[in-house]
Amino acid sequence: MYDVGEHDGTPYMTMAFIEGRPTSHGLKTKAGHVVYKGYGHRHWTRRHYSRAWRCWCWYCPSTDGWYYWCGSRYYLPVQFLVTIAPKEVAIDADPCDLPPDGIEVPEAGGTEIPDLPEVP
Repeated sequence: MYDVGEHDGTPYMTMAFIEGRPTSHGLKTKAGHVVYKGYGHRHWTRRHYSRAWRCWCWYCPSTDGWYYWCGSRYYLPVQFLVTIAPKEVAIDADPCDLPPDGIEVPEAGGTEIPDLPEVP
């Protein structure tokens, strides 16, 4: 990320554009992280519910990384959980509270479960 701020009452953030498959739908930050704007992504291949963080995490095969919905227009890499809180949802959330077709995404198991940061 280059900058975060507010202009005429509207929050903004600026990031570098890097070409490549993940950036066809995501944005790559200056620090090298890919974030996905908008709730309607359908590219997730695994999901995992974190009881500690009370949110669903979604696996992106393009970046080989796990993401969560922060509730303010972005899916962020799970390492941001300690900095930017997730939008909390129940494990049995209404399918309307999940991304499109999210209920169809298989749940992760065994070694597929993400390594999430500890809740402070």
